[in-house]
Amino acid sequence: MLKRVVDALQVIALAAAATTIVLLFAYRPARQAPKQADATLAVGQRVFTANCAVCHGANGEGLRGPALAKGAVVRAFPRVDDEVALVTNGLDGMPAWSGRLTAAEIDAVVQYTRRGL
Repeated sequence: MLKRVVDALQVIALAAAATTIVLLFAYRPARQAPKQADATLAVGQRVFTANCAVCHGANGEGLRGPALAKGAVVRAFPRVDDEVALVTNGLDGMPAWSGRLTAAEIDAVVQYTRRGL
């Protein structure tokens, strides 16, 4: 009788251990963006709306300036630094924003055009 109880407890312990291991590997917590990234995108959206939307459209769909939404800006500028340089220094019809926006605002609007539109 005692042997049956011990055997049953071993089976239960083994099943609990197996379940725990399976759950450890199966559990994938949702990734949450850091609060700093959210704040940067919020600043970028504000800067974009105030300064860029007049040429690039409220949703980056393009007006006088080229479309930026749906990954267009990432395809045009695979390197973030190249997009930062364009926004900072301007080119052709794109005005230079270095005297009107801070470096942090330029970085924020670039991040917004890459991830927020």
